[in-house]
Amino acid sequence: MAKQESHITFSTIVGIAYALCGILVLGIYPEHAMLALALIVIAGMLPDIDHGSGRPAHELGALLAAIAPLVLIEAFPTLRAGGMTRMALVVIACYLATRVFVVRALQMFTRERGIIHSIPAAVIVFQAAYLIFDDLYWFDRVYVAGAAFTGFFSHLLLDASGNLNLVGKAMGEGNKSKAALSLVGDTWGTTAAAYACVLVLGWFVYKDLYPALQQISLL
Repeated sequence: MAKQESHITFSTIVGIAYALCGILVLGIYPEHAMLALALIVIAGMLPDIDHGSGRPAHELGALLAAIAPLVLIEAFPTLRAGGMTRMALVVIACYLATRVFVVRALQMFTRERGIIHSIPAAVIVFQAAYLIFDDLYWFDRVYVAGAAFTGFFSHLLLDASGNLNLVGKAMGEGNKSKAALSLVGDTWGTTAAAYACVLVLGWFVYKDLYPALQQISLL
């Protein structure tokens, strides 16, 4: 299993390449490319939220506490209409909900190298990123969501490469590590929950993408 510093370094290199490819090859706006770079670095750390130390889960809670109020205020303009008092209450509520309930839930219901370290989890990250940035043009949304998937998947690939110990295995001394590129979790419950999320979020992504895909097919 690679160290967190290695994941950050690797995802940063991948993110720079992804952003440059978007700008130079796909014609993506630099602002969207920088967002993609940031998402790759952040998503590159997400699989470690099930780590026993609890630090990655707390970092995710801090990030959600910062982003959640912006998403809610954008989605429900009435929250903004209430002035600073109502927006302050939203910020405080989001902070408590994420730092207390979300973090504790992650620590209680996730196991190291469990369903978080899986391909379905990477798909969920793609779907969630696509649905969050709903004000972008569909192509830019796919590009940004693809960045989230790329960052998450790069973490899994680096962990999978760290599991390779051919010399040790050949000599019968290799320690067996949990798979990083798995399709299932430790229990049937977590596996069923992950695939249910994939199906539900996938339906919303499909509904949003269908008009654009239909136009492309008619060209």
